[in-house]
Order: sequence, then structure tokens, then C-alpha cells
Amino acid sequence: MALIVEDGSAMPDAESWCSVAHADQYHSSLGNDEWGALSISVKEQTLRKGTNYLMQEYGMKWAGYRTTSTQALDWPRTQVPIPDLQYAAFIPDDVIPIDIQNACASLGLRSTTEDLTENETRQVVREKVDVIEIQYSENSTTQKQYTEIDNMLGKYLKGGSSTGGALPMVRV
Repeated sequence: MALIVEDGSAMPDAESWCSVAHADQYHSSLGNDEWGALSISVKEQTLRKGTNYLMQEYGMKWAGYRTTSTQALDWPRTQVPIPDLQYAAFIPDDVIPIDIQNACASLGLRSTTEDLTENETRQVVREKVDVIEIQYSENSTTQKQYTEIDNMLGKYLKGGSSTGGALPMVRV
């Protein structure tokens, strides 16, 4: 089944924010040769997995609002501030930011060698062998975290790194 890529029109049947062509260019520019060795159908499957991960992990964290109630994916969105601007402006309602497409492509490649949503074990602070005793760090997570993806997407999240979740104040 051919991959249905969101084109910014808030499609009710979209499956990915990233096309195979975009992922091919992205991975080629980074020298990720293993991506080029994959078949088109495997690439499409991995891009679906990348999109699914982004929907699960960031779905309630995105800034702004879905453009329509019938769209399949979280993007396109409305009222998302453009990062790094000194004045109030928003990403157009029909745009999927390149960082989101790139994050999807990156996660797609990762999904070929690992389960993106597999629970991880907590960090062990102490382990006693005789009469087995294990103590886990209270602050460690039980889920995988992808710092590269968090850094790519932070500016599109509520309270994101570039705007603090609010529009900058401008005196007129």
C-alpha cells in the first residue's frame, strides 16, 4: 500500500509527515547509507513508524491546534508561533515544518534496528548479588528518549525552547 503523505491540507487518511523522497534526500545528505539499501515498501513502513512515534510522544505537547477535527495526524496546525522571531507571527496553517519531516525520517531509520516504543529498564543505583537486591534510580525514565528528536522539535512544543510557549511581547 502506497504511503499517504500529509501535504498540508489536513488529510483524513494521511499516514506520514515525511515522503520517501524527502527521507532519501535527508539520509543521503547525512551519509546514512543503510537507508539507501532499504526497499521502498520498508522505507514507507518505517516512516509510518516514525510518524506514529511522534504522534504518541508529542501529541499532547504540540503548540497550537489541529487545523481540522477530521485530519488524521497532529500536523498541520494553526496558531503555532514561528520560532526565533522577534515579533508575533505564526507558521502557515498548511505547512509541515521541515524539522518535523526530518524527525520522522530520523526515527524511520532508527526503527529498522530498534523498537521505538520499547520500555527501557531504569538506571540501577545499587545491586546486591547475595540475597539479590536491586535499587533503581528514582529519577530515571522507563522509556527511551531521543535527544536529537527532542532538540529538533522543542521549538514546536508548548513551552518550547524558542518562545517559552508564549508569543514575545513587542512594544509599539
